Amino acid sequence: MTSLKKAVVIGSFSVGALLLCKGKRTAGLALTTVGVAVLAAEYPKGFAVVSVFIPGYFSRAARIYSTVTQIADQFRRRDDVGAGYPLQYSPDYTD
Repeated sequence: MTSLKKAVVIGSFSVGALLLCKGKRTAGLALTTVGVAVLAAEYPKGFAVVSVFIPGYFSRAARIYSTVTQIADQFRRRDDVGAGYPLQYSPDYTD
């Protein structure tokens, strides 16, 4: 694999992951797809072997995402006073 292709793969995965973390899901998936396409074009036999296992990984990832989303929703719905908020500065408090 040439250094240009390595740069494209690493860059697309890195920027795609960053965009996914920032909430830009469509752009993140598009860039990650570019990296996967370059890898598939470079190593077609290896990708054919890996593609057999991909559906299982997708289903596990979907379950993990669903679970994390449910946990985040529960934290958002909590009725505790100050839940999810950082400590507030009180000018009345002195050491």
